[in-house]
Amino acid sequence: LQSHGVAAGAVLDQKDASEDPQYTARAMFEEAFQEDLGTYSYPRAPFKMSRSPVKIDRGPVRLGEDNEYVYKTLLKLSDADYDRLVESGHIGMDYAPHVK
Repeated sequence: LQSHGVAAGAVLDQKDASEDPQYTARAMFEEAFQEDLGTYSYPRAPFKMSRSPVKIDRGPVRLGEDNEYVYKTLLKLSDADYDRLVESGHIGMDYAPHVK
């Protein structure tokens, strides 16, 4: 295709992409820690910004991992109200039984 002027390239899986010289030169993957997987290589944003570089601070969060921070810090819920919602099952760290 390229020899006929069509912009094209191979479709690569993550392993092949992480070993590709162009992706390596562009630093397209970054390692981050995820508690249940350990250190893992994640794809970066496909664009570069010189004055505000994109950085992966951590791997994906698990379901409910940030509940306490969101409810207490961002939504200003009191400790007592948060605890009551957790105890009553309205806030949890797992999927509902019917979803599993």
